[in-house]
Amino acid sequence: MISRVLGSVQQALRGKHQIHTASTTGQAAVPSWAVGVAKSAATCGLITSVGDVLAQAVTRGQGQASDFAATDLSRAARMGGYGLLFYGPFQYKWYPFLDNLWPTHSLRHTLCKIASNQLILGPIILITSFSWNFALQHRLDQLPEKLQRDGLPTMINGWTFWIPAAAVNFTIVPLHLRLAFMSTCGVCWTGYLSSQANDAADAETDALTNAA
Repeated sequence: MISRVLGSVQQALRGKHQIHTASTTGQAAVPSWAVGVAKSAATCGLITSVGDVLAQAVTRGQGQASDFAATDLSRAARMGGYGLLFYGPFQYKWYPFLDNLWPTHSLRHTLCKIASNQLILGPIILITSFSWNFALQHRLDQLPEKLQRDGLPTMINGWTFWIPAAAVNFTIVPLHLRLAFMSTCGVCWTGYLSSQANDAADAETDALTNAA
């Protein structure tokens, strides 16, 4: 009888401890979505910063490519800030949203996701990246002219790179790796775009254009 009573008490205490532990853990735990957003933001912030540094090295030419002292760190920080505060968090929600709309790997669903990427996400990234950089440089008065002059040509040039990349992204890359894959592609696009840029003042604002 005594052993049964002790056993019941121990079981009750154990259950109370488990409830308390679960409650404490629940209070201290960070929501999984917040962790996901933070990881995506940090990843994009790092990748866009590195991409811009590499782009600057390419723009300087082979003779000065390794001269890190010539790197405009404030420019790299601006691009990194855009990836950290907007590009990363936005795309963290974007790809699951597309997968919910078109969940299969059929040709029709894949084409719908690629078209959405280029016709919806692309212009969003174009306008926000231009606006971000021009605002931080106190050049917002020049933004309309920049968009009118370079907006459409940049979009069209970007399609030749991003449509194949998006096709690979949606057909081969797992959902949880898609943001990292597209951000890595963004490094390549940044380097290409900056190396082709003739206007050094505008090269940084183009670095993330069409990175979608």
